[in-house]
This record gives sequence, structure tokens and C-alpha cells, in this order.
Amino acid sequence: MKIGLDTGFILGFYLQDEGVLRWWERIMEKGWVPVTSILCGYEFFKVLLVRGYRFEELEEFWRKLENACEVVEVSGGQIREGARLEARYRLGAMDSLILAGFLEAGCRKVFTTDGRWKERVRKIKIAII
Repeated sequence: MKIGLDTGFILGFYLQDEGVLRWWERIMEKGWVPVTSILCGYEFFKVLLVRGYRFEELEEFWRKLENACEVVEVSGGQIREGARLEARYRLGAMDSLILAGFLEAGCRKVFTTDGRWKERVRKIKIAII
């Protein structure tokens, strides 16, 4: 099974959040395939660079993550699906594109810290955790 890892998960993983680290262990133990979006990568870099983290350290972490996860690039289909999701669920452009990528990649679960996803996306056949 594939599980999408949203930006909040990636940030928590980098910052060694205990809850996120436990989830990572669970993902590995269950043999799930972790999936993230290149757009989550953008948000990861943006948030931590603004906070003063060094680019080189962030780059090293991202490279390791790319080796451990399937990284979804943005496709034309995702742009169309993202627009549809944004119009329907009012998630915002970036979140809608990320979710569209997870859906296209075949994710059946998504780990996010964004409460809007949990509230607004209940009708999509994907578990938000």
C-alpha cells in the first residue's frame, strides 16, 4: 500500500518529532511505500530556509528522503485534478496539487498535519491520518 507524506510529515521527520518518527517506523514495518510530492519538497525547503536552516543540510536530508520515498512530480493530469479539488474542497492551490499527486500515485492513505484536509476531504476514497 502507498501512503502519501505531506509537508508536515517531512518537516516533523527532519526535526525528529517523536510521533512522526514512530509513524515512519510503522510505515517501514508494514512494508508500505512512502510517497511524497516534489511540491512538499519545495515547502520543506521554503519553511526551513526562512527559519534560518542551512541549505546544505536540508539538501542532504532531501536527497536521503528521495532515496527512501517515491517522489511524485507534477503532471498535466495533476494540474487539472488539482484545480477540480481546489474548487470542490477549497484546499488551496499547493495542497490541491499535492493531493492530486498522491491520488495519481495510488496512495490509499495520506499523513498530514493540515486539519483542513481532514475536515474537507472526507468524500475522497483516501484515508487522511
